Amino acid sequence: MNFIKRFKKWKLPTKIGLTLSFLGLVVGLLSLFPLIKKNKTNSIEELILIANKNYDKNNFKEAIELYTKILELNPNEAICWKNKCKSYLAIEFKTTDISKILENCCPLEFNSFSKALYCIKKSIELNNFDKESYLYYGILMYYWGNLHPLFGPANDEQNAYSQFLKAITLSNKNMNYSIDKWNYETSCSYYGMALSMARIYLEMKRNNDNDSIYLFKADSLLKKAIITCPVCVNPQKTMEQIISKLSETIKLSRSAYVTPPY
Repeated sequence: MNFIKRFKKWKLPTKIGLTLSFLGLVVGLLSLFPLIKKNKTNSIEELILIANKNYDKNNFKEAIELYTKILELNPNEAICWKNKCKSYLAIEFKTTDISKILENCCPLEFNSFSKALYCIKKSIELNNFDKESYLYYGILMYYWGNLHPLFGPANDEQNAYSQFLKAITLSNKNMNYSIDKWNYETSCSYYGMALSMARIYLEMKRNNDNDSIYLFKADSLLKKAIITCPVCVNPQKTMEQIISKLSETIKLSRSAYVTPPY
């Protein structure tokens, strides 16, 4: 009997103690959630830094693998979609220099093009204020015109022109980076617009349409590109040279027509 009385005496305090202990454990676990979240964020940030270092060291395949892993963890990392696109183009053209990519003029390999296009569209979908994304979108549209010259290239060149123009517009609104970078990317955008107009000029000429206005626009844009950044575009470059090289590119790519991916 004494045992039962003693048990009843301590039953309530025991319940209270267990309840408080449980609540303390729950509070302790909840306090860890911000730390867990922070560590997850830091791990993604660290992966981005490693991926970017691989890109800077020209280890583009490794960079793509890391960007892919990051996007599996968080598909909303716009910069990773953009950098993944840049990596595909760097593998294709063996350079990260935008002006050299534009000067290449050769048709872009279809598989690389489709992967890069998907990535840059995702980047713009997540951040439509990033000028560099529009610059690369313009490059891809320009090269798509070279990739399938029998499928109304003028439409793609107009699209390319529009993307390059968006890049310039955003550049003028955002000066939170060095003047050298601003000049270089703006010059590349003008250069891309010039090439787009030159491509339209050649297409219009082939169809015996009035083409002089496009040639005039192309020449004016080339001069703007040179003035903005002579390092980006060779001051000795002429529109006649560009037209000649583009003409050869079109002849080579007419035998490699493929169906567009959109």
